[in-house]
Amino acid sequence: MVTTEARRTRGSETLTTWETSVPLPERPSFGRNRLRPCEETRLSAAKRRRLAASQAKIEDLSPSSPCGPAQDAAGQACGPEAEDSLVDPWAGALARVRAQLDRARKWQAWLDQDPERTAADLARRDGLSPARVSQVLKLLNLDPTILADLDRPDRAGPVPSELVLRRIAALPTAGAQRARYAAVCTPSAPTSGGVHRRDDPLTRPAPRHDDFRYALERARRYQGWLDDGTHVSLASLGRAEGISGTRVGQLLALLHLAPEIVAVLEQPKEELPSGLSGKAVRAITHIRGEKAQRAAFEARWPGVLGQAVAAK
Repeated sequence: MVTTEARRTRGSETLTTWETSVPLPERPSFGRNRLRPCEETRLSAAKRRRLAASQAKIEDLSPSSPCGPAQDAAGQACGPEAEDSLVDPWAGALARVRAQLDRARKWQAWLDQDPERTAADLARRDGLSPARVSQVLKLLNLDPTILADLDRPDRAGPVPSELVLRRIAALPTAGAQRARYAAVCTPSAPTSGGVHRRDDPLTRPAPRHDDFRYALERARRYQGWLDDGTHVSLASLGRAEGISGTRVGQLLALLHLAPEIVAVLEQPKEELPSGLSGKAVRAITHIRGEKAQRAAFEARWPGVLGQAVAAK
């Protein structure tokens, strides 16, 4: 289609003329869909990727390739593949674990440069959550022999996942860590690639955070770290765990409740009395004296303490 436009300037005899050419598509014949796309646009993204991959593969098989028939090779000039050149099926898992270990070491070095830096500062710097930063840093709590084995250049065989390694790092003693690491690295142990065994406390899913048993387990672990000198204050422990020192104090306060109340909290969530929330339990922790705590608990949930003690 060609359009012609003309414009005559006012007060002048000059005539300016220009043409605009627009190519029109071929008019479809009777019965054809006018809006039907062309053949290339109808191809799906997956088909286009496969087509491009096959084209690249054909280009790679050019005559200039160094591989080809030769007298001293088994069919190709490059020679047959050696047995020790086969890829270890655990190489990908090992690479992922090593990447997280390198990440943890770099983060710890950054934190050590300034005592005022915290895991929350590191999380804001890298755009992560403090919980994720704490998870990666926990890998450095592994026994040095375990870390040396993971860094060994010639290492091969099963590799525990990051989740399993974090749970091994939470074990109280180095001997327990080494024993558990050796157990999960046996060829028959399906502990990598996200496989969970429900009969194994290290590989089964962690309990829900709204379960008081999980909070009590954390409180006992934190108290153990304070007792053995791993952490000297609530603030340092909170920085290592990616939480505030106030939250650490709230968890430790659970250990100062009356034993009968602790027995109730150690029950499954489904068996807890109605209205027993974390806020209600924290209010009881502010009461001094086990007798006063039991009285406050009985006033709101009468008869529950006796049932828990009898069941225990």
